[in-house]
Amino acid sequence: NQAMLIFRKELRIFKIEAGVGYQNRNFDDPGIDDLDAFIYKFNVGGKGTIANRRSYISFNIDQNLNDQTFEDEYFLATRFTLSGGHEFSRKLLGEVTGYYQISDYERSYGLTPEGTIDQRKDDTFELSGTISYKFARWLIFSVTAGYQNRDSNLAGLSYDNNFLISRLEFAYDWAENNPD
Repeated sequence: NQAMLIFRKELRIFKIEAGVGYQNRNFDDPGIDDLDAFIYKFNVGGKGTIANRRSYISFNIDQNLNDQTFEDEYFLATRFTLSGGHEFSRKLLGEVTGYYQISDYERSYGLTPEGTIDQRKDDTFELSGTISYKFARWLIFSVTAGYQNRDSNLAGLSYDNNFLISRLEFAYDWAENNPD
């Protein structure tokens, strides 16, 4: 169960969104304690024109209770995200995104590098850049390159990851393109 009260205000070049709420997870298994969390979000985004092309920037802070989908490894994630993008031409777009996430696990314990048992806490940082090309309004090809680093207080769970992802998006609106 999750409830959140959200305030949204769109100004001429900025959009603000703020929300607070509460999340509760009740488990059928009597051996598992229920989880409760205070959740929130704060997002600020802006758009404008640079050299007659559209640009945007956004900053988001979000906190929510997440599930790693492995047994009952729930964690409270607080994420700070900064994104920016620019339309270089009608068909060529670019975006840079970075985030820092603090993950406090509720029931996950393990061995630290010092040899003690501790509750799991991870800090994750990611930085990526995307270039997209619009072949048509409904067909976009993009390539994303990035770097991700997770620093965990438990032994063997930290990593560095370099990635390259290509994507072809097809979203043809049949109703819009085939009127009666």
